[in-house]
Amino acid sequence: MIDRYLENRRLIGEIANASGVVPIFVWQPVPNHAYDEKYHLFSAGGYGRISSAGFGYDMMSERLKHLDPGSDFLWIAHLQLEEKKPLYVDKVHYSAYFSEKIAREISNQILEKSLLARI
Repeated sequence: MIDRYLENRRLIGEIANASGVVPIFVWQPVPNHAYDEKYHLFSAGGYGRISSAGFGYDMMSERLKHLDPGSDFLWIAHLQLEEKKPLYVDKVHYSAYFSEKIAREISNQILEKSLLARI
């Protein structure tokens, strides 16, 4: 799946660049990766269709140690690692607090990587 993601990302990037669009790829948090589930109020019974996502995130995290994903790739999957409070309003949807934190992190990385200068 990671190889398929990387290939799809490459193709999307080529199409976007050919069209004059600056793509930004964000690997966002999921509740079953880098989050202490004792703070997840809705984790009982598992995560349904994303139950195996945590394993994929672990694999991608390892893969990124040996791969340059490019400046247009934002890895924010570990953003909840230090959080000690509920971040989800159901099994998978972010709370207002966490949504704002994610938006702030994406904005910060866009500015740090000067991605707006490419537009």
